[in-house]
Amino acid sequence: MDVSHGSPGQSDIPSIAAVVSSRQWPLISKYRACVRTQSPKVEMIDNLFKPVGEKEDEGIIRELLVDFYTSSGKRKPENIIIFR
Repeated sequence: MDVSHGSPGQSDIPSIAAVVSSRQWPLISKYRACVRTQSPKVEMIDNLFKPVGEKEDEGIIRELLVDFYTSSGKRKPENIIIFR
């Protein structure tokens, strides 16, 4: 996961947050990327978790976990490793 910002002095350009995850386990070369815009110059990723109700979430982590689960034969990940 990483966040990219506009050029120095451009405070009106949105930042871009991206997270990549594995999919179709046990293949090690299949990935899915999730990219979102967020407020300019914000280093923290805003939408890792995005609650939309008491039990609903539309964040990046949920989206990628659901993709892993469905693309890997309803298998849940044993580990989650984050590189930043």
